[in-house]
Amino acid sequence: MNPQNPQRYATTQYLLGMGPMPPPTNTELAVVQLQHTMDQGAFANMGYMAPGPGYAPPQYISQPRDPIPSSQPPSLQLDVHVPGPAVQETATTQATAVPPTVLEISIDNIAPEDFLARICARMEILDGDAQLGWKSSDDLKRDLPKRLSTEDDVKAAFDYFRPILLSKRRQKKIFMETINLAKPAEKTAAAPKVTETAYRDELNIVKAALACETKRYPPNTWPPTSRGGPGVGGIAFSACEKHRGHNRWCYVRRDNEKGERCVPLGLEEVTLWARKLHEDKAKPENERELDDKCTKYPDVFKLDDMEKVAAEREERSKNRKKGNAAPEFHLHQCCR
Repeated sequence: MNPQNPQRYATTQYLLGMGPMPPPTNTELAVVQLQHTMDQGAFANMGYMAPGPGYAPPQYISQPRDPIPSSQPPSLQLDVHVPGPAVQETATTQATAVPPTVLEISIDNIAPEDFLARICARMEILDGDAQLGWKSSDDLKRDLPKRLSTEDDVKAAFDYFRPILLSKRRQKKIFMETINLAKPAEKTAAAPKVTETAYRDELNIVKAALACETKRYPPNTWPPTSRGGPGVGGIAFSACEKHRGHNRWCYVRRDNEKGERCVPLGLEEVTLWARKLHEDKAKPENERELDDKCTKYPDVFKLDDMEKVAAEREERSKNRKKGNAAPEFHLHQCCR
């Protein structure tokens, strides 16, 4: 042992198991005395104090354990596509429908009556008048929908989707599509479209008067010198070839400078002519501008522009035909 530092080597020998525990140092004694002074002698006889209460026993020995909750299967979520309410058809628009709404339904936690109530509320129909059906996303379009009116129908539908949702091999997403099986209200004769009855008679009159195949000059009118012969009127002439197709109507413009010219008319122009004729008939006789023979055209028509467009269309048609013709070829004299 080193006489200059006996404590250091004594502690080393004790830690290595080669000697007894060394006596406390002066520093350790000073710390003990300071703690004794601060405690005011409460622990003067530490070795003779009565033992305190023991530690509480471990929980897994003295106390009953709570049961481990059993693992519950996850709730199955099914996407349900619900169509929106149909928009009433008006005189100018067709019946449309709101895009379908996707509802995420937990088939394990929802009551069948609650499910039906949600579907009917989304479609804005009454529960008592509802005639619902459903189809799976795997069904074909030609497959008939299954009924979805009672609680048993809802349970049967959920039972159909449950094994599919639990399957781990499935990669394609599946959903339910609800359908309103109630037939839409049929149109009655009392409320037809405005365009079907308002000027139907006038439309037939205008079509017959402007048809190219039955064009005739009224009596005592401008003489058809280029087609019909003498100016006696009422003479039929051949149909014009300005335009083709089923809807072939035209209006013949007559003046002394340019002669007669045929202005092709389509279904849109003929329908507009009929509407103007219908509106003109509501006026007094002395204020009417149009007649059933269609000798005068409505003021909304710009015949100069219409004639120009028809001429350009005819010119393009001729150029197109020339471009499709077979190219000419020449034979050299040596090849003859």
